[in-house]
Amino acid sequence: MSEERGEKGRPAIDPAGFAALVEMIGPDMPEVVVDIVDTYQEEALALLGEIVPAAANNDAERMVRPVHSLKSSSGSVGAQTLSQLCADLESHLRGFGPPMDIAAQVAAIREEFERVTAELAVLREGLIEE
Repeated sequence: MSEERGEKGRPAIDPAGFAALVEMIGPDMPEVVVDIVDTYQEEALALLGEIVPAAANNDAERMVRPVHSLKSSSGSVGAQTLSQLCADLESHLRGFGPPMDIAAQVAAIREEFERVTAELAVLREGLIEE
């Protein structure tokens, strides 16, 4: 696994979370896990493509759905920090969280997504080599 660490020294992809995904799919089916990783990255990028302009326009209503979707899908591939960043933003957008600088939170989400993408690329290559 990549040694790149984010805040609090956490890896971008939780090893136990990713291992659970591999176990659920089946360790003898790495091509399916690779497909899931590829699909996640494509869809997450599209969701960010909705979140960023909505945030720039202060359009909380347009941000809620893609933030919620990114939160859920990130958690499913073991990207726990990214999932939590999205959960915090979603809570704020729904009026349950504390005051928040939305632009800064979206920037943190984008930065964490870059870490997730880099780490998933390493994990993906490891699956292909098996």
